[in-house]
Amino acid sequence: MRRLVSAAIAGLVLAAGITQPAMAGPDVGKTIMYNAHVDSPKVYWQGNNFTLNSDAGGQSLPIENTVNWLGRGYSISGSQLYSMDVPENGDLSFMGVEAGDMLYAAPAVNGRNNGPIWAGFGADTDIPIEKFRDSKFDLEIVGFNGPGRMEMLTYYEGYPIRRFLSSHDPHLRQTWVDPGNHTHNQTLFTKPGRYEVVFRATARDHQNRVVASAPQTLVWQVGGPNPESETLTDVVAAYNGAPETGTGQFSPQFTVEPNQDVKADGDDRLTSLTFTTGNPADTGTVVFYTDGFYLGEVPLQAGVAHWNELLGSQDLSLQAVFVPAIGAPSPRWITAPVEISRTIRSGSTSELGQFPEQIVRDPAPAFSTAEYAPTSPVVNFEFNASADHAAVSVLPEDKNLWFKVVGGAYEAGSAYPTCDIEFVSTPAHRTWNSGDWWDCFGDNMEVRLKLITPTTVSLSGAQAVFPLTEKRPQPVKLGQKTESETPGTSPTPDAPEVPGEPESPDAPVPGQPDSPEQSTPPSTNPTEPADPTRPSERPDPSEPTDPNTPSENPSDPNQSNSGSLANDVVKISHGHVDIGPAVVDGKMSVVINDDSREHAKTSVARTPESVTLQLLKNSKVKRSAKAFNDPVFDFMGPRGTELFVSPMQQKNGIVWPGFSSEHIDRAAFPRGVEFEISQKSAPAGSSWWLFTHDSFNGLDMIASAQKAGQIDAPEPLHKHVYWAFNKAGTYVLTVSVSGSDAAGKDFRSSADIRFKVGEEGEGGSSNSPANPHAPALPGDGGEGNDGSSDTGSGAAQPGGSGQAPSRKPDSSKPAGSTEPTRPSSDVATSPNGVLPPQNPAPTGANGFGAGNAGLTGSRGGGAAVTPSPITALSGLPAAEGLQPDTSSDAETTGTNEPPGSTSPLASDSSDVAGQSVFGASPVSSADHARRISVPLIIIVASSIVALAAGGVLLKRRFVD
Repeated sequence: MRRLVSAAIAGLVLAAGITQPAMAGPDVGKTIMYNAHVDSPKVYWQGNNFTLNSDAGGQSLPIENTVNWLGRGYSISGSQLYSMDVPENGDLSFMGVEAGDMLYAAPAVNGRNNGPIWAGFGADTDIPIEKFRDSKFDLEIVGFNGPGRMEMLTYYEGYPIRRFLSSHDPHLRQTWVDPGNHTHNQTLFTKPGRYEVVFRATARDHQNRVVASAPQTLVWQVGGPNPESETLTDVVAAYNGAPETGTGQFSPQFTVEPNQDVKADGDDRLTSLTFTTGNPADTGTVVFYTDGFYLGEVPLQAGVAHWNELLGSQDLSLQAVFVPAIGAPSPRWITAPVEISRTIRSGSTSELGQFPEQIVRDPAPAFSTAEYAPTSPVVNFEFNASADHAAVSVLPEDKNLWFKVVGGAYEAGSAYPTCDIEFVSTPAHRTWNSGDWWDCFGDNMEVRLKLITPTTVSLSGAQAVFPLTEKRPQPVKLGQKTESETPGTSPTPDAPEVPGEPESPDAPVPGQPDSPEQSTPPSTNPTEPADPTRPSERPDPSEPTDPNTPSENPSDPNQSNSGSLANDVVKISHGHVDIGPAVVDGKMSVVINDDSREHAKTSVARTPESVTLQLLKNSKVKRSAKAFNDPVFDFMGPRGTELFVSPMQQKNGIVWPGFSSEHIDRAAFPRGVEFEISQKSAPAGSSWWLFTHDSFNGLDMIASAQKAGQIDAPEPLHKHVYWAFNKAGTYVLTVSVSGSDAAGKDFRSSADIRFKVGEEGEGGSSNSPANPHAPALPGDGGEGNDGSSDTGSGAAQPGGSGQAPSRKPDSSKPAGSTEPTRPSSDVATSPNGVLPPQNPAPTGANGFGAGNAGLTGSRGGGAAVTPSPITALSGLPAAEGLQPDTSSDAETTGTNEPPGSTSPLASDSSDVAGQSVFGASPVSSADHARRISVPLIIIVASSIVALAAGGVLLKRRFVD
């Protein structure tokens, strides 16, 4: 009887092909992001809640409509930018890897043509943080599905790691983002394949109620061919529709072996995947899978399909699915798995296998969004500082508690730290260390720290202020701090600067309709202490009062504008700004786009003559073993030389100017622009340098006091650099943009960019022509197209130039060069002088390659298997918009999330039972049909088998 039932089942499978329901690929119609500067996710405020988009090349799309493709990319010197080896020092041991293991790595530095992908995350300027507890919001990972691990961090060997987000560390599944800022970090993966990462943005209002966006899924395609080249719209349907028998010679073979065709840097790290039919008349398509996760689609020609892939160093199961073209002599085929490991790097098979099923060998701990109620609000401190070292331990009595720590060492009365402190205190990491506190060790210094709790923690943060000499500062209690208007990671004075002219309490929140209940301000307690890390509302006595302090009201008759540009005189001392071209009053102009929120709560496009960029004492750096140690920096002076530096990566409390050509219409200026930077005036005897430096590209000197330089931007450019000055005073640099428009008409526009460096009396301040006697600089005049990094670590980065390959691979370039439209129903206006965006049409070239993936095909992904419950969400609540404030500011514990006081490290795996792969994610009708169709097919198939077996049994009984 058992033999008869087995035979019946086998017959059904052979007759019907794969019995999983045919379905469209998971990424049909999505835009593929690659060779581009990408902010994804980027947090926006829309309709009284957060929403998450991917911004690149002039488009702003919901993250679920995009795919980040991490393919191969190369630096300007030809060194590969898509992988890294795990160092010997154990710095990356938290990823479950060994020294020497190969990892896929989306770089923190942009390669040639921004390849392979220059990705980070960020937030729009117009987010009403003043409405939120602790004036902050979180970006959270609430679901994950993929063959390996994912880590978002900044890491340079010999420097501290700064971890942002982790798929597998429950205490690093949320990060803090400032409005108007963004990061560019490494995104590491342990295996190639298709990853789905579910994000949401959250905050708490002043009544401690949760504000949470709907969960949105971002796909990372790690490795594989360009997804835009796919031709199969449905792998399962295409396979089932292909013939199961052939008409000619057929000897299938799937071979995995080290790549022997080395033409570019990194090719020796690749593994060749080859499927052959043994019949040169065959054509068709082969889809490769890694641990059952989609890798990529490759055409089969003359009976051979071949792809070279970085497989990493972990255990991996590889399969190939062959779909013959119409008229091809060979039948469809699914290979048996070929298993590889750290020690076994090759194998082959000619056996028939089952359709790939997802294998998760290293499952992520269960996800939970339940509220965490600390068992104790008390937090203790240990501190030790000297001229060459500082360490602070932040020790909550609740050992499972986690929160962000930000602040530093301040001079009395200063708004910004001279030496900054920033880290996340988790059960596994409670201590921050740093060297070179030479400029922060003194009797007049004090330490100020803000403890910022994540949204899921029921208590708000706290503040600590203590002398630099205090070894064991007094403990603080969470939940007893004053609400401030500063964002969570940088002191940002949002309030107007003019004494006696406070912001109107009835001002509407950006991005939401005007309504009395939404514009009611939270009450404050005037008896509570002020936020110690927030800049004082009182003017700095060392600075002259600015008679032209700006107003946020664009209709103010005292505020003048040039076209759509703000022209009020302002000083910007921290936050993100971009210098670049924009069309103003019909003419190409150089503008400064101000995202700092220092003078307005939205992005403001300003005339350069109205802006002074300030580098204060907190920007001072000394050449030492910890900063600019490499001999390539000898042009700055010997060790011990003091410099004022705006780093290539954003640093808390320091202005962060970059270059951007993203504000011009790509169609109107198809050849892009060229920037030229030169000196107009500078303090006597001074020098300055504009350069990039990183471990892949080495040093690229763009411009200096000794020589003007250029930055070519034939494609949309967003570039950050080091600005280094060796003397206090006022520097005026001239920035010019030039090029030609679509009609071939040449243009050139110039503007003076003013830097005020250091404090008054700290150095020479008289203006003089460029210093003709300064030594020549190695690499002066470089174009500087690549190599910028904006990661936020604030440390000078080491590096080397890498080796050039014998042949530099070509890379497709993105099209489109316009500012993304904020995802709001009302974007026609341009308050505060914001330049209106120039968005390309939704059809045609998408700006990231050849076209839209939906026009050519899709991928298989997990289409042929039931979603694994391993990575399901646990009780993800629905989106909760910002509710009207009440008259009370007292914190409550009422939320719409399941209450609880267990650590996320101890999440019960039973939380995921019965959940679909992404829990409470929005479900389309197609998704609903799929969820019904799988059990329905099982029931129908089981019934057929039972009837067939029963018939055979009855027949045998009657015959006997």
